[in-house]
Order: sequence, then C-alpha cells, then structure tokens
Amino acid sequence: MLDKICTDLTTSKRLKELEIEIKTKFYWESDIYNQNYSVGCWYEKPQDNVGYFEYIPCFTLEQILEILPKIIKQKECPLSLRFKLHEAEGESYIEYSNPYFNKYKYRTDIIADENLATTAARLLIKLIEEKK
Repeated sequence: MLDKICTDLTTSKRLKELEIEIKTKFYWESDIYNQNYSVGCWYEKPQDNVGYFEYIPCFTLEQILEILPKIIKQKECPLSLRFKLHEAEGESYIEYSNPYFNKYKYRTDIIADENLATTAARLLIKLIEEKK
C-alpha cells in the first residue's frame, strides 16, 4: 500500500544518488542477499546498510512538492508549477508553464500506473540534472 503513495524504487535510488535531503519516515527496505524490496515506515531513520539490510529513502508527493521550486525561469520567462490530470483526454502531466507564453514549457508526463510522487520526483531530477 505504501508503494502506491511513495516514489518508486528506481526514482528513490536516483534521488539518493543525487543526495536529495528530505526528512521522511518511508524507506524501501531489503535484505542485501535477496533484493526483495518493500516500503516500510520507520519512526527513526534506520542506519544505512547495517548488517544484512539496505534502506533507501522514498517520498510522498507532498514531500517532493515542498522542495520543488514554485517558479523557474526559461529564457527570462517565469514558469509556474502546475498539474494537469485529465485521463479522458489521455493527457496528464506535471509542468512548469506560463499561460501568456505558451511556447515555454518544461514538463514531465505522467506514465500509466505511475503515482504522482514518482512523477513529481522525476521532474525534480530533471531540474537538478539540467541545473535549472
């Protein structure tokens, strides 16, 4: 159930590689031999890679939104963070856009069966990798 509201394993690993620091109680956990990951809730941060277990922090949509910038600039044009969730049109995404300058957009499409936390995290990763 927690895996439905937290960033997926691949995205969580990438955030860890990028050294994103967000306070969380959610972790992908696995014993290092079987590599069977599941999401657990910890009230105290588990120690990384102690003994036979590995812990990778994962995050909710609200946690990612706390650190995503609300506005970015592209070619000196301010772009605001917004969501479009419209399954009927087959178009759902999280983007930075400006209603007055429609040609400037910076977006991440929502992939089928992907939760919003993972989509928002992919946008955060894109911003960091492109140094926006």
